[in-house]
Amino acid sequence: MTDWNLIDDYFANRLSGDARTRFEQALQTDPDVADAVAFYLAARSEARQEAQDKRRAEWLGRPIPTPQRSVWPYVLAAAASVVLLLGLAWVFWSQNPSPAELADSYIARHTGPGAVTMGAGTDSLQQGLDLANRGELAQADTLLTDLYGREPTQSDVLTQLGLVALRRGQYDRAIGLFQTLSARTDLYANPGLYYEALTRLKRNEPNDKKLAKALLQTVIRRNLEGAAEARELLEQL
Repeated sequence: MTDWNLIDDYFANRLSGDARTRFEQALQTDPDVADAVAFYLAARSEARQEAQDKRRAEWLGRPIPTPQRSVWPYVLAAAASVVLLLGLAWVFWSQNPSPAELADSYIARHTGPGAVTMGAGTDSLQQGLDLANRGELAQADTLLTDLYGREPTQSDVLTQLGLVALRRGQYDRAIGLFQTLSARTDLYANPGLYYEALTRLKRNEPNDKKLAKALLQTVIRRNLEGAAEARELLEQL
């Protein structure tokens, strides 16, 4: 059963450090948790829009005060309404997911059990993927790094190594790996630019959001791997 209170506490920064770490690990490894988080973010965005539409409709439907009565009660009521609306707007706007939080939900779609279907990969590659799916990221990193050193032309190995680096918080390294991947011109489907965009959103350093948006636009314009998700993600940034 989905613990919506736990998800709400996570995005409201009410979890302890250990609880937050456990939740983020579950987000990376459990597709049900990832789906629940994606639903939560979409529902919160929809609720915010509905609240804004309702407030707009209420404002448009306000009665006009008659000239015979003092205008001060209406002025005070209007002022109070403005203060209330500003307060509500601040609450809704302040709860918008950050770029890093958005990135988490999309990263979860590409990591964890069932997220990646390997083709005719090697046994070592499958073993590395199994380790990553179990959350044993350090071991997966060691195995995939060794495999990439022996088989540098294997794009699947490079992709999985980049995703493991991303999940370990090694953002600079992950960006470098994904840039190496995106530079490949011999691949039918190349997610390098899309994964670099997700990494920059997760890292969230100055200019990362701007660069990530530019990368997502390039993915869409060139119809690269991840174009559909790139369109969806850009609408939320």
